[in-house]
Amino acid sequence: MQTALNNPAIIRFLKSKFKSAGFIDGLKIRYRSLICPFISLIKMVQPGDSVGDVGCGSGQFMLLVSEFATPSYVYGIEISERLVKNANELFSTLPRG
Repeated sequence: MQTALNNPAIIRFLKSKFKSAGFIDGLKIRYRSLICPFISLIKMVQPGDSVGDVGCGSGQFMLLVSEFATPSYVYGIEISERLVKNANELFSTLPRG
């Protein structure tokens, strides 16, 4: 079942995935969806699309796309090894297609 796409749902979902987030990450979880056009971008994803994020950081946006849309494949490009490691850990629990 696909989750309703709205800011409270995005915030709830991110809080559930990042229960031990530090102060700064907690602020990002609570406020980023209120200032970034996540909903508009996610609505652009059509079922079966492949979706990429250049400068993906820890992969939170691709995680949102995976939860609130039905892409066939998501990928991210990031220069920071630390953030790539974080993204790999974040996605390690998700099913691979």
